[in-house]
Amino acid sequence: MVLDPAKVNLAMAQGLSAVCATCQKYWEARERGIPGDSRTSKIRCGSPISGDAFSDYDGPLKGSLHQWCFVCAKQSDFGIRVTGRLTTIGVCKEHVRYVENLRAVGKPEIRVEVQDARGAAPGVIPTKRSLADAINEVESYYAKKEGRDPNG
Repeated sequence: MVLDPAKVNLAMAQGLSAVCATCQKYWEARERGIPGDSRTSKIRCGSPISGDAFSDYDGPLKGSLHQWCFVCAKQSDFGIRVTGRLTTIGVCKEHVRYVENLRAVGKPEIRVEVQDARGAAPGVIPTKRSLADAINEVESYYAKKEGRDPNG
């Protein structure tokens, strides 16, 4: 299956992460008529916000998820690593605020680490927010960006 760039861009404009929008399993589910944001993955897969590291991702960013912001696909400025996962996921300066100081309810802590060319040791930012707080911030951001009332 070849990804359609127009569909990928539309999905991202509607708030789907760049990683999900470029995943073959996400688009296979759309073709099969599977509702919502489901995918054809048989194992759990999701973003660091959900406590995962896109463990079943199948797309053009595979092997280089640390280089691109998982939200918008711009070059990453930081790396996110979920405790217990080996994969580092990229995030840009604009979107790092969605995950810094995040503690997902019932999930392992998320570490936000600064990347540099030498692979310096990560700096851990203490977690303070809940997953619900992060979701509300994202929803508010897109509502303002689209000219909607963030509370309505």
